[in-house]
Amino acid sequence: MNKSYGHILIAAFAIVAAVCSCGKEESQNLDNDLILSVTRDRVPYYTDGENKAFSLNWKLVGDKAEVAANYVQFASDAESMDSFDMENSFLYEVRGASHDVLYSDIKSMKDCFGKNSDFELMVRMICDTKDGRTIYSNTVTVNILIDNTPSIRTMYLCGMAHSAGWTMSDDLGNRLLPLNNEVLDIYTWTGQLSSGGTFRFNTQRNAWFPAIVIDKRTGLPVYVEEWDESLYDQFTVQKDGTYHVEVDIRDLNRISVSVEPAD
Repeated sequence: MNKSYGHILIAAFAIVAAVCSCGKEESQNLDNDLILSVTRDRVPYYTDGENKAFSLNWKLVGDKAEVAANYVQFASDAESMDSFDMENSFLYEVRGASHDVLYSDIKSMKDCFGKNSDFELMVRMICDTKDGRTIYSNTVTVNILIDNTPSIRTMYLCGMAHSAGWTMSDDLGNRLLPLNNEVLDIYTWTGQLSSGGTFRFNTQRNAWFPAIVIDKRTGLPVYVEEWDESLYDQFTVQKDGTYHVEVDIRDLNRISVSVEPAD
């Protein structure tokens, strides 16, 4: 992991990175209890970056040590929680007794930790006191739940088998309509197709991909983020005519495409 990612998180949190010596001996004063809690321990990950994902709250009980600085440490594995190594954990100065963690913060950490599926985000507080002691809190685990299912809100039949070609416009009659207005739905269309060209189903307006094409290895329709001619084919019809098309993407792992002559 590149250390430059730490600067991304600094900007995301709008706080100052703590400078710590990795080799310095640190000890917890057992007369103090630094208690950390979180408002949520299961957080669905979304990309609406500036919204709050969860909050940290902490308090120091026991003798009344005067705190010089509060730091929050984030890591994705238990081993990293025992280290100040910024390659594997992130340590930042925070103020007060609470801090909001935004979805943009989680995105930065997810990218830095190389996580593309559900993962555990471990969090703890570290307080430096004015008399030179360092106090650690309990470690809290927040489960980050990542749903990689794309949100598909539109679909166009694109290609030279249709008169609209590669243009995506409602006026040109190549937009498919969802039956139930769901994020993942059955999309239908009826219109003229030519045997002289190919077509695919684009799922973002004015973007070539993602799209639904044919997997050459299986002959089945698949949802792909980018085109690879060695792996994928486009759809065709055997003769010119009016066709009724249904594209069922309710399960993106089992897409079905029906292209039948219209009655």
